[in-house]
Amino acid sequence: MQRQLYQAVVPDGSQLSTSTQIRRQTQSQSPLGEGAATATPISLEPGEYALTGYYYGDGAGKMATEIEELFDASGFGVVPFYATEETSDADGYYTLRDVQTEPFRPQTEGNIHRFDGVLEPAGTRRTHLRSVDTSPAALSQTIATPTTEQPYVGVGARATLVRWYDATSGSLDPATPVDTVETEFGAVDRYDPTAAPTDAPELTFSLAYQAEGDRDVVAWSTEGHADKTDSDGVVHWRRLYATSSEPRGALVLSTRAIRVTIDEDAGTLTAEEWDASAAGGDGAWTDIALPASDWEPVDVDLVYLGPARIQAQLVFENSSTGELATVDGRWHRGWDRVQWSRAVDTEPTPSGLVDLLEPTASQSVESPGSEAGLVKRSGEVRR
Repeated sequence: MQRQLYQAVVPDGSQLSTSTQIRRQTQSQSPLGEGAATATPISLEPGEYALTGYYYGDGAGKMATEIEELFDASGFGVVPFYATEETSDADGYYTLRDVQTEPFRPQTEGNIHRFDGVLEPAGTRRTHLRSVDTSPAALSQTIATPTTEQPYVGVGARATLVRWYDATSGSLDPATPVDTVETEFGAVDRYDPTAAPTDAPELTFSLAYQAEGDRDVVAWSTEGHADKTDSDGVVHWRRLYATSSEPRGALVLSTRAIRVTIDEDAGTLTAEEWDASAAGGDGAWTDIALPASDWEPVDVDLVYLGPARIQAQLVFENSSTGELATVDGRWHRGWDRVQWSRAVDTEPTPSGLVDLLEPTASQSVESPGSEAGLVKRSGEVRR
């Protein structure tokens, strides 16, 4: 059975075991029928699953790294796990823990990687709704002019039952999108939390497991490849889930409507936007023209990675003067521009750096502070 864990493909033949089924007989689990991996036995609580499998081929190490990071990612607290071609009793939302990944044998490193971890049930679509916590906050924005106050929250346009929920009072109110943005994999509706009846509300909605992820923000390591996929559709870039992850090659940060490529080694920053009308209506990434600049990115720190928001801090150096400047960048789901702000509020952003970033900059001076979550269908929320 083909399964998926959020955006990570679980390979065919992977084992899903309960506490009453699990047996650590690695000899019989060997894909080669001999030898044994050295995984430590997993202890399960009732209702939990142990997930074990093998990635094969040239991309095995990359895929194993992705699933290891996903298990440990603080910004992805609850993720969907589901069968892709049919329904399964195990379909639902899970928290992840106790992941282990390793080459099957030292001499096969890069070709066969084993992984295992524990899935803790958090609910299903029948018992829970997806949510986005909001905490709108003003930023010191000195990149784009004029400025606006639009802390919009993006949700895939396929979502239903979209409502504002106040956890304190239990109130539930209809939510109406203020606009829609076309992204690489479809439309995202945007909602204004400042228009909700309460302060810092949660936006709740229902979304199929299979529909999660493709319109979320995403961070990529290019792994030295200029294009994300080859002519056969094989993905060469590596998805990043951990802020501590070390990119190989350039770092690509994307809302699926705009993506920025930062290459610290080359000292370059480039940007593209999704044009849904390009390529005969199939859509394509098109370059955003940036001016020539002495300002070069020399350091990138990933501060937060989650489905609804990416936050990073970038240090730029002026190649002519040696001056340094630090800016914060926020990539929000459904936004077609990056929310840049000066990291040190008391210092103005150098004009040359403003010129470099302004073509990619959102005019909004308020951040929605979005974080993905899960809300139980009980009381008011069940309606």
